Amino acid sequence: MLSVRIIFDLDGTIIDSAKSLSIVANKILENLGRSFVDEEKYKTFIGDGLRKQVERLLIWSGGIPSEGLDHYYKKFLEIYNEDPTSNLVPFPHVLDCIALLSKRNAKLAICTQKLTKPSIKILKKLNIYNYFDQFAFGDTLRVRKPDPRMINCIIQNDQPETSTVYVGDSEVDSETAKNAKLRFVLFSKGYRKSSVEEIKPDFSFSNYEDLPRILERSFGEF
Repeated sequence: MLSVRIIFDLDGTIIDSAKSLSIVANKILENLGRSFVDEEKYKTFIGDGLRKQVERLLIWSGGIPSEGLDHYYKKFLEIYNEDPTSNLVPFPHVLDCIALLSKRNAKLAICTQKLTKPSIKILKKLNIYNYFDQFAFGDTLRVRKPDPRMINCIIQNDQPETSTVYVGDSEVDSETAKNAKLRFVLFSKGYRKSSVEEIKPDFSFSNYEDLPRILERSFGEF
C-alpha cells in the first residue's frame, strides 16, 4: 500500500485565528492609547511567527514604544496564552477532511510557527490532536520556517518510499516546501499576500471538500 505523509500548517490553513489574535492586539493597543486594528487588517500582519506579527502591529499603529519589541511580544503572549482557543474558527470542512485522510491511513503532521502549548490546546479543542503523529512547532527547534529542518524533523523517520506533501496558505509555507524539496498544496483562503499565480504551488484549493481529490491526483489512490 502507498505510504502517504500529509503535513499541515495551522494558522490560516486549519484555523482562522485572525479574530482571536486581533482581539489580543487591541488590548495591547488600548493600553498604548492607540487606534484599534480590525480583523482584515490584522490578517496582513500574520506570517513569520508571532513576534513578527507584534512588530508589524506596533509599527503600523505608530511605532515600537520605548519599552521595546520584546516587552510587547511577551505581553501579547501572556494575554493570548490565557485562552488561545477563544474565538477560534476552523475553516469549513477541514475537520471532516482531516478525519477522512486519517481513515485512509495517511500519516498526518503539523508544521507551524505557533508555539507548542497554544498549538496543542487548539488541536485538542478541535478534537483532532490524535489524528497527528508528528509535530514541528515554533519552539521545537532553534530554526523556523522556511528552514527545511522544520519539515525534516517530521519526515526523518518515515520510510524512504513515503510520498509527502505540505499543505499551507502562505508564501513562507511555499518556500518551506520548496526548501525541503516537497510538493506544495496551497489553501487559497488563508493569509497569503501574493496571488496564487505568483506563489506557484503544485496544486491549490479553496474548499476542503476538494483536498482528498487533489491529493489523489498528486499521489494516486491511497
